[in-house]
This record gives sequence, C-alpha cells and structure tokens, in this order.
Amino acid sequence: FGLNPKNFFNVAGYLQLFYKLGKMSLLAGARWDEHSIFGSNLSPKIGLQYKLTDALSVRVNYGHGYRAPSLHYVYSSIAYPVDSNGVTYILYENLPNPDVKPEKFRAAELGMRFMPSKKFGFEFILLYHKLVENISYSAVFVDPEKLPNPANFVALAAVNDKDSKAELFSAQLNAKAREIIPSLRLNTDLYITYSKGKEVLPSAFGTLDDYRNMPNWMVQWKLDFQPAKKWVVILHQTFSDKWKKRFFPFPLEIMESGGLPIETKGYYTMDLINRFAINRNFHAFLIINNVFNAEYGGIDAYGGLYDLQYNPQYGRNFRLGFSFTME
Repeated sequence: FGLNPKNFFNVAGYLQLFYKLGKMSLLAGARWDEHSIFGSNLSPKIGLQYKLTDALSVRVNYGHGYRAPSLHYVYSSIAYPVDSNGVTYILYENLPNPDVKPEKFRAAELGMRFMPSKKFGFEFILLYHKLVENISYSAVFVDPEKLPNPANFVALAAVNDKDSKAELFSAQLNAKAREIIPSLRLNTDLYITYSKGKEVLPSAFGTLDDYRNMPNWMVQWKLDFQPAKKWVVILHQTFSDKWKKRFFPFPLEIMESGGLPIETKGYYTMDLINRFAINRNFHAFLIINNVFNAEYGGIDAYGGLYDLQYNPQYGRNFRLGFSFTME
C-alpha cells in the first residue's frame, strides 16, 4: 500500500538589502518559494545592528519562514499481511498522507558581541522560536472503505494540527580565547546553550512542558594546542542533556503506561585529532572519534518508534591518513 511520488520542483528567489549609516547597519530580505506540491510561500526577515564601541555591538533580528515536508512524511507507508483463522488481513502501521502541509515558524534574536582584542571575545544571544501547524506522527483512523481488509482500526500518519504549537526560548554564550599559554599556542572555543520550551501537542494530546528534540543544555568545547613545533592536537568535546523524543502518537500518560519511550538520554563525547607536519608539503593525521566509546542516541531521524535503530551513532573509531600538497 502506498502512493507513488510525482516529479516535483522547488524554485526559490531571494532579495536582500543592506544599508549602513554611521554605527548602525540595517539588513532586510525576503525569500519566495514556489513548490509544485506545497504551493508558494514568502519568508521575510529584518535585522538591525548597532556598534556602541569598536569592541561592543548589539543586534536584533526577526523573521518568518516555512519548512516543506519531507516526501517521507507524504508517501511513507508500512503495511503487511497477517493471517487469522485462515483469513488474510492487512496490518497498517504507517499510512501516507498527501495532504500534509508545510510547517510555519517565526523567530526573533537579540545578541550582544564583545571583542576587546583579537585574542579574546564573547557573544551572548537570546532567541525565541515559535512553530505552528507542526508535523507529527499521530494516531489516525483506518478507513475500511478505502483500505482493504484492515487488521487494525488505528495507524500512524504524519499530520498537521492547527491547534498545536511549539515555543522555544534559548540563551547562548559563545566565547573564544587565543594563545592562553603562548608556548603551547593554546586556544579554546566554548559554546553553551540553554533552551526551554513548551508544546501544545497535536490531536489534543495535552501540553508538554518541553520542546521535542531539543536538549535543555548543550555544551561544545574545543581546545587546540601544539605540544611540538610540527604537531597540533585538537580536542572536540560535546555534552548534551536528555531530550524529549518527537514521537508522540498518543497522550503522554498512555505512552508512559504502555512503555513507549518519551525521552532520549543525554551523552558526553570527545574526539581527538592529531596533525603532524612531516615537511612543508607532506602531512599526516590520526583521528580518534568518540574516545570513550560512548553509547548514545542521536536526534530523531524522522520521529518514528524505531528512530534509534535507524539512526545509529558511531562508537570509538580511528582514522589514519596522509596528505600531500603540490606547489
């Protein structure tokens, strides 16, 4: 059971205007999308930046946008035969939905950047994001007049819900420092994000005091230094708090009582990169990804029950190689 996707196209045009007057800069733009399946959409944005001093500036941005559904949401279907007392029925797990619509959102940003020198600086950003007509896998009725011999009365399908909405507030701190220890040429970059959201779930499944697929805390920390003249070491570290899964086909209390997962656990990973300059043109590298062999789940692939099976993350792995540059 399924639908054959048609040939489709998406044509987009973008116009951007920039104006600067003294310490103030104004940026305005608009994008027009014409999609053969999902129609047309206009996405405007406007931004203003003011430079208080040579080192300190503030900015504010606001914009609207949309996201056309993946064809997976439109055409994906899972159905297979089952036998019961000599009679063959069809079990419909996932149903396609050619009527799914694009998601629409608006976003605002307020930022401050302080760069007192080339070796040190930080940026603080406040963000707001609101999404309406969310696409979510929800329980739908299996119509026996349209689907032959159904073995079940309820299946899953990607749907929009005009009453659902999702709001997200985030605060982000980005900091960098260069040559902290000059003899080692030690540099660091740090990114810390705290997010808190709230969702009105589709299909009147209640309110979620969180934002799906978004960890409350996300920290990324990069260190690079030179233990020797021709040897560079880079450490990438990532910490993610737990987050709510996107898969909410039933009310929260039913999912919990039925043992369906509603959260994905947080994780910590570290990647180690070594670069060796054998000579001016010949380099070698050794990369160890996921040094501590952390077992963790990634952000949901498409919001289904089996996401973590279809979205595996690598355990510890190694890469050794060489590069040569001709001049």
